[in-house]
Amino acid sequence: MKKCSIFIFFIFGCTSLDANEVESKILSLSVLQEMGYKETKQNKYNGKQCDQYEVDFPAVKRYQSIKSLKAVETDSSIYYRFTLIAEKFENQEIAIKRLEQFIGSNKVKANSWYSKSCSLKKGFRKGNIVYFVATDAGMFTDQIPEILAQLSQLLERDS
Repeated sequence: MKKCSIFIFFIFGCTSLDANEVESKILSLSVLQEMGYKETKQNKYNGKQCDQYEVDFPAVKRYQSIKSLKAVETDSSIYYRFTLIAEKFENQEIAIKRLEQFIGSNKVKANSWYSKSCSLKKGFRKGNIVYFVATDAGMFTDQIPEILAQLSQLLERDS
């Protein structure tokens, strides 16, 4: 029995998720399909590097990478791709501060990695959860407001 307990502890200790990250979907696969997207395992967004701010607020974070079902243009192999991010905070006040932090100065820690993939992100707040949509492709930034609007509508519908 002791060996079994040690083995279980070892398995949980070797998982790649941090204690404040949860591997769960933000939107169901059927809802994504309704939006014209599918889930993809190729996550281009690195939360450990991109979400390092001068003041870090503890949160439970979820990430979901999505890709459009249809190509950007006919006869094209380019598909819209985004990362949906949900950060759940202890209370609304902290969520408001987090969103203000992002919208405001967006000061990233001096020793953190920062690139276009981190800066191409917009968000909104619903209660104590802040939702972001991010992409690493500059050509997709015009689509971010549309995805945010769809996400907001879907969350309103489901609540």
